[in-house]
Amino acid sequence: MAQRGSVFKRHGSWYVRHNVQIVENGVTKRKQPVIWLARAEDYPKKSEVLVLAAEKMATVNRTAKSSDPGVKVVDYFEKVFVPGITGKLACSTVKGYKDSWRCHIKSRIHGRVRDFRTVDGENLMTEIETANKTNLAHNTYRHIKVTLSAMFTFAKRKGIFDGVNPMCGVSIPKGRKHGRKRLAYSLLEVEAQLRAFDDEPTVLAIIGTAAFAGLRQGEIRGLWVDDDEGDVLKIRRSVWRTIVKDTKTEEDEEDPGAVPIIRRFVFFSIGSSQPAAGYSPTKLAVPSIYITSPSV
Repeated sequence: MAQRGSVFKRHGSWYVRHNVQIVENGVTKRKQPVIWLARAEDYPKKSEVLVLAAEKMATVNRTAKSSDPGVKVVDYFEKVFVPGITGKLACSTVKGYKDSWRCHIKSRIHGRVRDFRTVDGENLMTEIETANKTNLAHNTYRHIKVTLSAMFTFAKRKGIFDGVNPMCGVSIPKGRKHGRKRLAYSLLEVEAQLRAFDDEPTVLAIIGTAAFAGLRQGEIRGLWVDDDEGDVLKIRRSVWRTIVKDTKTEEDEEDPGAVPIIRRFVFFSIGSSQPAAGYSPTKLAVPSIYITSPSV
């Protein structure tokens, strides 16, 4: 049965009280949380705030129909959100969410999912910025916001709350302009490396492809000997850690990514002491052992 709530005035403000059942340590408990409505000086009469109370109680009643309306943010992220996206999103994406949660969010966030507001997100980002100042890059702060936004989007689809994603409108601290410093080899340095390994065609193939093919690191690791079709090098897969996956974008799938290669860099059938899952040792063109730092 839908609740109407009990409206009352206290300390110069109007509130509405309602009933809710929560589970703590396996025990169901009944509580009566209070929701602030407005200041009494702005709404002198009780009849004036009844409309506000009805709006708040409509949200409470809709949320009460969900499977776990009183779930806390910490529990929801770890017990529902992460298991819910594992296997559906890329493993690297899930790891990124978990890293942001573990390093920056978990110890600072409290309360229930349905009670989280935009101001709470703003205060959280401010707290993280105060603790880290410019030690974190702007992209790190952006990923922290994205992590929470993804969780609340997931919760909204499951009916835990209604309305706008509370992370919408939360500002992102400036932070450092760049994160980890990524160095790129100059053409002269690449040529020097090629000369140094002129008698090792396998190494030449790896250096030449990394330097001139314009591939992502995972795409370099995902190359097979069969991908070298003579005039072009086909980009058909990528490898993240030990996981073989499709190319990153739909455009890559529609157009396999034929890129011209220098004919002196011919791929040879070489094996790897620790090949990625699903790989044949006779087909792996670039052993993982060679790809230990960002490609040039």
